[in-house]
Amino acid sequence: MLAGAPALAQLDSAALVGTVRDSSSAVIPGAMVTATQTTTGVSVNALTNGQGEYAFPSLKIGSYAVAAELQGFRRAIRQNIELHVQERIEVNFTLAVGALSEEVVVSAARSGLLHTQTADIGYAVDQRQVTDLPLLGRRYAELALLTTGVVVAPAGLTSRGEDTFFNANGNYATWNNFMLDGADNNSFSTNLQERSAQVIQPPVDALEEFRVQTRTYSAEFGKAAGAVINASIKQGSNAFRGDLFDFFRDEAFNANTWDNNRADRPKGRFNQHIGGATLGGPILKGHTFFFGDYQATRTTKALTATAVVPTPLMRQGNLIELSRGLTTSAFAPAGCINTAAKTITPSCFDPAAQAMLALYPMPNIPSAVARQGQPGSFGVPNFISNGLLHNDVNQFDVRGDQNVRAGRDQLFGRYSYMNTVRHEPPVLNDP
Repeated sequence: MLAGAPALAQLDSAALVGTVRDSSSAVIPGAMVTATQTTTGVSVNALTNGQGEYAFPSLKIGSYAVAAELQGFRRAIRQNIELHVQERIEVNFTLAVGALSEEVVVSAARSGLLHTQTADIGYAVDQRQVTDLPLLGRRYAELALLTTGVVVAPAGLTSRGEDTFFNANGNYATWNNFMLDGADNNSFSTNLQERSAQVIQPPVDALEEFRVQTRTYSAEFGKAAGAVINASIKQGSNAFRGDLFDFFRDEAFNANTWDNNRADRPKGRFNQHIGGATLGGPILKGHTFFFGDYQATRTTKALTATAVVPTPLMRQGNLIELSRGLTTSAFAPAGCINTAAKTITPSCFDPAAQAMLALYPMPNIPSAVARQGQPGSFGVPNFISNGLLHNDVNQFDVRGDQNVRAGRDQLFGRYSYMNTVRHEPPVLNDP
């Protein structure tokens, strides 16, 4: 007979394990171990087995107080146990003989907890780093660069989007696996049309933390050849907390681009506002909590681009600036093309070609204009534009947490929305 047992996937949560012993180092079966999340007061319980071991395989991230107790022994409490995404922390207890009403309280330093339970290699970016470290464009994924072995992706891919693309241990950026609250958050669009490897790019202020794992991660992440980036949205607590924020950038604080300086052009326009708010708190203290966030991004940015456009002589049919010779064509009337002089009679221009030629702007790079008329001078960029990119993003997240059965079951749900309206200027548009 075959029977199946449920398997717990530790995706956006953490695990806490340990052993309870007495003062003679003998294991204590049947001890009650309680883990209480500090911010919400929600507790979960577990009994030690015959080997004195206990396990909480799926705890929400955050700060915990963990207590172990049994009749005939003093109650032991370990405080300030910080659990991060995908961590498996070992916390052991030694119970001394005494009355249950007596307590032994130990405040644990975060650095004092060794990772002896897993062999994965990674780095947890906590809320303080997420909110305090400067981020260009408020993109949380840039903090992944704090992890050993993570570098910025080559320019060809990075230029595809507004998000941060990075390679992990030599693997391509598109091989990374993004998870949000334990759910798949990978973009599978052709050529990254949403300009990000993520479907939802959560605001920095909405994140509790995220973890980057680069090697030997567990089996539930088997599809990723690169890094696994597991982010977690904040949850509400027993206190109402929130913030308002606005970040502003302007061309007055920027240097000019290299292309503009080379072409003796002034700086293009650049205005960016990123503003929003977060709010979380209790609906029913100790049982039901909510968290929500909204962020609006408004960007107007000049994109410097160079191109090669027809010169005034070319518009008149004089192609002496070309480095290669002209050849006749069976489709051109006799006498229209003079291969020796590199000219085409203007009256031979097709009307459709003349209309298209009129749409091209005139060369505007001084160094290229100065070379006009010289044989072989055509072919290098002679036009520069600073067309305006307009990129508007509206996004929000709503999350609810419910303590279903005290000490046992918890439930949460989240809804995320992100809408981007983007208008890119054509290369030949110079306002």
